[in-house]
Amino acid sequence: MVKLMSIGFALLLVPQSSLALTGVDDDDAGVASAVLNSTQQVGGSLGTSLLNTLYASAVSSYVVSHHMSGSAFNPAAAIHGYHVAFGVGVVLIASAFVAVLVLVKATTYQVADGTPGPIEA
Repeated sequence: MVKLMSIGFALLLVPQSSLALTGVDDDDAGVASAVLNSTQQVGGSLGTSLLNTLYASAVSSYVVSHHMSGSAFNPAAAIHGYHVAFGVGVVLIASAFVAVLVLVKATTYQVADGTPGPIEA
């Protein structure tokens, strides 16, 4: 599982960084890279805390609604929590994918040579 996630992050982060820095002037490349890295760190932290909160809430509500003991680990409640958290994660990733498709206007040639993209008013 860890190897699969590592491969996925490698396939995601390098093209994402390349696309995010497309069209940035050489003078602003350092600032743009810093903003990109800071945004990735903050987004990862907020996403992790959000999904952990959803997981804990789903487990708690499952235990209460099924009149289970809250003092012991319950696999059914844990699986329910995972379903909720992963479902929300999938929706968030799908939303981000749609946003990228709609909002990013860079062409393949612009990504390859780093020329600025069209500016729309």
